[in-house]
Amino acid sequence: MSNDIVPKPNDLLPPPLAMEPGAVEVLRVWVAPGHDQQVSFKTTWEDPGVWGTMLAGVVRHAAEAYEKQGHDPQQAFERIFAMFEAEFTPAVESDGTDVEFIEDEAGTDSPTNPIQ
Repeated sequence: MSNDIVPKPNDLLPPPLAMEPGAVEVLRVWVAPGHDQQVSFKTTWEDPGVWGTMLAGVVRHAAEAYEKQGHDPQQAFERIFAMFEAEFTPAVESDGTDVEFIEDEAGTDSPTNPIQ
């Protein structure tokens, strides 16, 4: 059996930046009805704080996408941020048992973590 993943009709297209030399995908999130989200990612940066910067950019892009669908972008941003904050309150410590490691295309382990 091949390890190639066949694109689905609802797959997102890579952004133009993906064609730039040195560009690398660092995060992929999948959702399905009745299941928690699952993520695959590469740590990529030496400073884990860069993830905060990147995730903030994702939130801004999501609010802009909702604006294109007729929503107020500030309200969309505030709703996203409120739910983000709620997911961390109270902070839940993890013993790491909810993290799975999968082998990526390069044969290295990549964590997947169902967000609960």
